[in-house]
Amino acid sequence: MDTKEFYTLPEVLKYLGLSSPWQLYRSGLIHELRRFGRNRYDPVSVHELGALLARRRAWIVCGRLPKNFPLRRAIELTDDSYDIECPHCGGQASLCPPSTDAEIHRYTDFLLGKTDSYPAACGWCGWKGEIHS
Repeated sequence: MDTKEFYTLPEVLKYLGLSSPWQLYRSGLIHELRRFGRNRYDPVSVHELGALLARRRAWIVCGRLPKNFPLRRAIELTDDSYDIECPHCGGQASLCPPSTDAEIHRYTDFLLGKTDSYPAACGWCGWKGEIHS
């Protein structure tokens, strides 16, 4: 994490991967960011929200969330047990959360070292592939 004293609104939008202030305000996510005054945002809250949005994007790429999953609901995605480092960009990626019995068995086998790969996706660069143990 960088050591910025604060982020400006354009920097927040860029970091969060949002296209406009309207998108941030309309989603309600602006209320999740601590402010230091007009157009000055706390880096810790920006990074925390960035991690949640990255998890949302990764789970959408994995097919575990619908493409229209609301931005605001990203704050509910607090289960970081699937988070890993992206082998492509080094950002936050996620193992695809298992949703069927077969996927649960494959995930368990991966954790136990019985299989050497498991599907994953990155919420920053959009990479999707297999993570190898």
